[in-house]
Amino acid sequence: MNFISSKWPGPNTLLIKFNNKLPSHLKNETGKIAIRVSDYYHLNALGKGYKNFMISTSANISGKKAIANPIDILKTFDDPTIAYYDAPLGGNLKPSNIIDLETRKIIR
Repeated sequence: MNFISSKWPGPNTLLIKFNNKLPSHLKNETGKIAIRVSDYYHLNALGKGYKNFMISTSANISGKKAIANPIDILKTFDDPTIAYYDAPLGGNLKPSNIIDLETRKIIR
């Protein structure tokens, strides 16, 4: 089993170097993009019905407390193109791990 297979699907976000094919609006100064493959039923069901890539936020801004209230999430991310999917949370009591794929260092 390789490293990625041991982490996905599950509560692990991997920081992966992006290439020139990545849309420019997803690029940042780090040269990496965060990707997660969830094992959570509600997200998998949504993904199976949508049949395309989804870009999302876990509603926690780096260095700040996680936002759990739907009204606060919509205020914080006030944008007409945002969709909010409200389903029960999984059993995790903390945000997912963030792991740099290149260094294997756990960032969070």
